Amino acid sequence: GMSFIRRIGRRFRSFVNGLQYRQKLLVAIAMVALVPLLLLSAVYMSAYARAKLQAIMERNISRHDAQVEQLDRMFYAGIKKLIYLSNNLQVIQLLGQDYSDDLLAYMNNLTNVQGVLEALKSDELQSGVAVYGVNPSLYRTENIRKIGDLDPPVRERVMGSKEAYPVRTF
Repeated sequence: GMSFIRRIGRRFRSFVNGLQYRQKLLVAIAMVALVPLLLLSAVYMSAYARAKLQAIMERNISRHDAQVEQLDRMFYAGIKKLIYLSNNLQVIQLLGQDYSDDLLAYMNNLTNVQGVLEALKSDELQSGVAVYGVNPSLYRTENIRKIGDLDPPVRERVMGSKEAYPVRTF
């Protein structure tokens, strides 16, 4: 380790000793000018890289914040729709009545509910609503479905939920 450094030191001395006075002066001036310049450049580049990274991070954070806000709005709008639907008398009547041999009653009730469902779709998210009923005499339409149409894991989660979600069974 130490002999390597000594060898370099000797080579450097012999190199400097071999130079003329004018060349030695030039090397000294270059060293005095270049070392601070290199240090300044390194500091500047480090600060520049840090600033660039910070700008990229801030841009990404603001973009993700906007996406989270949009998801929050969608989630909140969905919850408001569900609460409204689960307390809407026309929807309750549609889902609760026995239609075993009365298609006309179903069609009349559906007409009343269809307006409600279309109104719910007209929010800024334009998200439609599907109502899943446990009533076996329901007919499937665009917005009214049977509970069996839900994916089994989702159905089990919804029907087994003890939380205060707007889920009603008729």
